[in-house]
Parts: sequence; structure tokens; C-alpha cells
Amino acid sequence: MAPEQPRHPPPEVSVEPPSEDLDDWHLAVAAMERIRNGEERVFSLDEVERDLGLSG
Repeated sequence: MAPEQPRHPPPEVSVEPPSEDLDDWHLAVAAMERIRNGEERVFSLDEVERDLGLSG
């Protein structure tokens, strides 16, 4: 029987960005929160292609 794999926290908790990317990191975290709260939508590639008339 294989040993149990260690559990890791979600990436947004365990990743520390390089200091030069800190502003971008804060913007990304804020965007993730808006998406989680239903304040901002995400679109699949299929939706974008369909909306742009690119679906075949």
C-alpha cells in the first residue's frame, strides 16, 4: 500500500509572488474574489467563439 500523499493548501494560499509582481498578484486575487462572489463572469472558449461567429 502506497503512503498517503501530503495535502497542500490551495495555490492562492500557498504561492508567494515575486515582489516585482505583487501588484499584479493583488489584482488577480481581487478578480478571483469577484468571480467567486458572482460579481464577474468568466467565458469558455466555446462561448467566445460562438459570440464572435467563429464556431464551425
